[in-house]
Amino acid sequence: MYTAGRKRILYGMAWQEDLHDFIKDLSTGVHVWGTDAVVEGHKGLLTYTPTLVKVRRKKGSVTIEGEGLSVRAVSRDEVWITGDVKAVRIDA
Repeated sequence: MYTAGRKRILYGMAWQEDLHDFIKDLSTGVHVWGTDAVVEGHKGLLTYTPTLVKVRRKKGSVTIEGEGLSVRAVSRDEVWITGDVKAVRIDA
């Protein structure tokens, strides 16, 4: 009985790791909370106005619409945007 339980736990752990990798591959790399938005894996800004920020990505782009938008920080991997975010559109 102990062995069967242990196999079940090990199988469950392996399944969780596979699921994590799968979800990581599907993730958009866009996080929005409150008045901040972060776009990961960017390749530069395409458009930047107080109502629209469009970020280029390896595959497609991300458009963030809102009011009073500003780019807080740009790093090699991320773009931080602040303001009143109303909508996020991911274009493939």
